[in-house]
Amino acid sequence: PICPVERLFSGFADVRMFGAKPIGDTDTDGFDSTAAIQLALGSKNSVISGGGLRYAVKACRVPSFKIVCDMDLLTLPGAVPAEFWSPMTIGAHGDQTLTEAVTFENIRVNGNRVLNGANAVGQSEDGGRHGFRVIGNARKLRFINCDAEYCGSYGFFFYRGLNTAPIPFQDIPTISDVKLINCNSRWNKSHGGAADSIKDFVIYGGEYTYNGLDYQTDPGALTLGGSAYSNAWDFEGYGIGSYIGNVTVRNADLRFNAASSILIQDPVSVSEPRF
Repeated sequence: PICPVERLFSGFADVRMFGAKPIGDTDTDGFDSTAAIQLALGSKNSVISGGGLRYAVKACRVPSFKIVCDMDLLTLPGAVPAEFWSPMTIGAHGDQTLTEAVTFENIRVNGNRVLNGANAVGQSEDGGRHGFRVIGNARKLRFINCDAEYCGSYGFFFYRGLNTAPIPFQDIPTISDVKLINCNSRWNKSHGGAADSIKDFVIYGGEYTYNGLDYQTDPGALTLGGSAYSNAWDFEGYGIGSYIGNVTVRNADLRFNAASSILIQDPVSVSEPRF
């Protein structure tokens, strides 16, 4: 049955009820279902289903207390990095509103990398074409049997966000209680996943492989300072106030990426009094 958890909620909706139109498996210029899916997400229904079909989208912002399930999403082509088109997005730069209790189940993102590939590290968000994108303040997020493949930037991205100010002199993460269960992130232009300012983060099962490698006509292996940059998972703190802690990785395949399996770094100076 589609979305077996739907019986636990009073509201269930199929995105086709709001005007979304499925596309074919190879369609890269199909009907734009972004507005229709956004209408479904903005409704009072708790469970939003794609009926197991495929839709072409730009970026759909998911609010609190939603289960989004059973759909394939193809990222429409657009300007990189001016348009931050990540099909499933939580939060926004400069918005400190808390988003909580969101579950993604059986969501597959094809990032359309050949038409959306970033050209260099150093652009905002390394191009901003991720599969799943979480910006700012969020907690209690679940990703179950989700795939992010062929994205122009990262498969999964968790980021404090621009202008999402930390509490002065306190290392308090903006994103917490996140679980990725049996998810896959493969053949993306850069990292399989990246996170900063996060705690209580669990990756269980799944594959985070072949990221940063050549794919079809799009060359991979973005470099930073001449070194390969794409990791299976990249955890980067940005100094005091950007906390990373309580990260667990179990039974996941992190092989065959352009750089590391896991990179954890924080460039804060050791001379910082609170280092």
